Amino acid sequence: MDRHQLDGDDLGVTSDRRVVVRVLALAAALTILTAVGALGVPHFGDSLEPTRWWVVPLVAFAFAVAERTVFHLEFRREAISFSLSEVPTAFALLYLAPGPAIGARVVGSMIAIAYARRSKWYKLVFNATLFAAETVVAYAVARFVVELGNGSQAVTLLALIPATGLATIIGSLMVSAVISFVEGSFRKRAMGELRVSSWVAPMNAVVAATVVAPAMIDPWLVLMSLIPLVAVWGIMRSRGNLEQRFRDLTDLHGFVGRVGRSLDLGEVVLAAASEVASLLRVGRVGIVVFTEHDEPVRHDIGEPLPALPHASDDPLWAAVFATSTAVEPPGITGALAIAVRDGEGIVGLIVAAGREGAQMRFRPTDEVRLATLAEQFTPNVRKATLHQQIDFEARHDALTGLPNRSQFERLVNAALRHHPISDEVQPVIMLMDLDRFKEVNDTLGHHAGDAVLVTFAQRLSNTIGPGDLLARLAGDEFALLAMRDIAGVNELAKRLVSEIRQPFTIDGVEVVVTMSIGVAPATPPAVDASSLLRRADIAMYTAKNRHTGFEHYRDDIDRRTPARLAMLGDLRNALEDGDLQVFLQPKLDIASGVVIGVEALARWAHPNRGWVSPDDFVHVAEETGLIKQMTDHVLDVAVTQLQRLRSLGHHLGLAVNLSTHDLLDDLLPERVMRQLERRDVDPTLLTLEITESSLLIDAPRARATIDRLNGYGVRLSVDDFGTGYSSLSYLRHLPVSELKIDHSFVAQVLFDEQDEVIVRSIIELGHNLGMQVVAEGVETDEVLTRLRGFSCDVAQGFGICRPVPLDQFIAWLNTTHHPSRRTDPMSPERWPLDN
Repeated sequence: MDRHQLDGDDLGVTSDRRVVVRVLALAAALTILTAVGALGVPHFGDSLEPTRWWVVPLVAFAFAVAERTVFHLEFRREAISFSLSEVPTAFALLYLAPGPAIGARVVGSMIAIAYARRSKWYKLVFNATLFAAETVVAYAVARFVVELGNGSQAVTLLALIPATGLATIIGSLMVSAVISFVEGSFRKRAMGELRVSSWVAPMNAVVAATVVAPAMIDPWLVLMSLIPLVAVWGIMRSRGNLEQRFRDLTDLHGFVGRVGRSLDLGEVVLAAASEVASLLRVGRVGIVVFTEHDEPVRHDIGEPLPALPHASDDPLWAAVFATSTAVEPPGITGALAIAVRDGEGIVGLIVAAGREGAQMRFRPTDEVRLATLAEQFTPNVRKATLHQQIDFEARHDALTGLPNRSQFERLVNAALRHHPISDEVQPVIMLMDLDRFKEVNDTLGHHAGDAVLVTFAQRLSNTIGPGDLLARLAGDEFALLAMRDIAGVNELAKRLVSEIRQPFTIDGVEVVVTMSIGVAPATPPAVDASSLLRRADIAMYTAKNRHTGFEHYRDDIDRRTPARLAMLGDLRNALEDGDLQVFLQPKLDIASGVVIGVEALARWAHPNRGWVSPDDFVHVAEETGLIKQMTDHVLDVAVTQLQRLRSLGHHLGLAVNLSTHDLLDDLLPERVMRQLERRDVDPTLLTLEITESSLLIDAPRARATIDRLNGYGVRLSVDDFGTGYSSLSYLRHLPVSELKIDHSFVAQVLFDEQDEVIVRSIIELGHNLGMQVVAEGVETDEVLTRLRGFSCDVAQGFGICRPVPLDQFIAWLNTTHHPSRRTDPMSPERWPLDN
């Protein structure tokens, strides 16, 4: 019949203090109920049939034999246990009084259990009280039925069936209750016990009554029933064991087929873990497969097992890896572990714990079975690992181990499908290309180029975020998928450019390379990998040509877009019709608070587009040759406005931005002087602003233009200082009279200590070189005050005044608390004298 005592491992591998208390509490309750029930048994001191004293030890011996001859049939995690305990119970009901019967049952069964299973003391206590309770229940039922049937032999014999059957079922339910203290689900476990006990217990009870029946005629006739019973029982045990082995063998042979249905290593490990749990009848399984490049593949069934190794050289698991048999693993009591190995070495590990079924602890056959499973698991692991390696090599770059182009496009498309497009955080493609990489290959050899690429990939990987995806597309071209807002993209691009500027040491030689980045946010209609890579490629080559480090994709830099062609035509018309406006923004002397100059800024109000960003239309002008016409237009309008301001008594200087293309125009100095002479403006009032990066493009030619402008008396300013690549030694020899600190540093000077250090350093550098320092991007009075403390010379920004048309600027001069310079800086005789 089904299990009706608490086996050695029924409560798992550890004994929780609370579980022990609950088991003992249930044992105490059973003891009380047994005592109360015994008082209610009719004729407690008498037996139903005449007996002698030696029957007591004989029955006790029979109980011991019954406990020793239990056999089990297991299928998956279901188990049926067969026992002869009902037979001595039936004899006790007939020939012993309840008291001696309880003693015989408890003593005989407990000796057998204690010797065979070496159970813990509290489990022995529970089993003893359970056997006593079962015996009292059997006597209560049997005596009730006998009295109900007037005590005839037939009724007495029939009374044995419900008595022994009901006692066995109650015992099974009590064991289920104890096991549920640890594992829970009492109802589910109890229903499972009832499904088996409801037919096995009555069947065994009938067998017991059949064996006892001849003894009611003559006690010696019991041999007539015991001999066939022992024979049948032996046959049943042999057949049961044979059937069990057949089922186990069938399951083992089916293991390879069920596990090997997939070539995915993760799915193979998952299937193997499930099969091991089922075939070994355990509640917890952990399988780890070691890989060469990535983290080990692991899957757990049930509660994850602790401290499994990540590699085959883990010293804590050396004993497990050193043997080919299943052994108990370190730190996990009552478990089995075996290394998965083949001719090339150890490829993984299988650990099983929490034995279920009829046998609650592992047997030698389980050790053999686990070893067989590990051996059959190995070919599937190797096959899946080989498939994974081939798949990895097909999707990744062999040199750097990064995803290749096809894998990158696949992952990008997947990310675009699952990530909503928004105005804030959105998928962004960043295409990166090394500048002058061909020189490294040609000079130092391809092995040096490969070393640069590997180090380059490592630096990129260390700089990007954990959720970013880096890939090598081809040659020295890399791509990055990131989830960022615009500010985050710009910050990341700056960090990447800065990091790659650091020298590479190859074969003892320091190699310096730079990088250009093209940025393409996932904005409709470009919402697939191919379109985004095309856009990023356009932006990257724009950054490479302009030496800006990185550029965002815009329609105006894409010569293949209708929008850019339309903008080009509209810009040409605006220049010809004079629709391009020039706004003025004041420059404030920080020490005195006097407005000493203005910067002329081009603005374009498109009739359909609205206000177009200067970044957009200036780049179109540079790439299409309209920049010369635009520069002449801005100079003409700005000098005219300066002349009008002077006529109103505002003696201000004028600053105008120059493009890189302007510096490469040999006729630029003459064009500038024509504009100044036409309006009778002194060249020293004009400041031409150039960027750091423009100084490095065709440096000799640009230097010649700068020297000629300086010869005419025009002042020169380096704009956006701190964001480019200028050499201080080169800068020191240029006729530059002004440095402009980039607004990105000034805006954060109150909040970022590094930006504050940069601002102070640029101011000190400019003063040491004899230059005036201008801080642009001043937004608040607090920033202005801080700059005054740094001894900065001039401030410019929205906090003082936004760029406005001439008429509004004049109105601002008449209403602001900042006075303008009213004396002509070119006429010293009009300057006020100190008293």
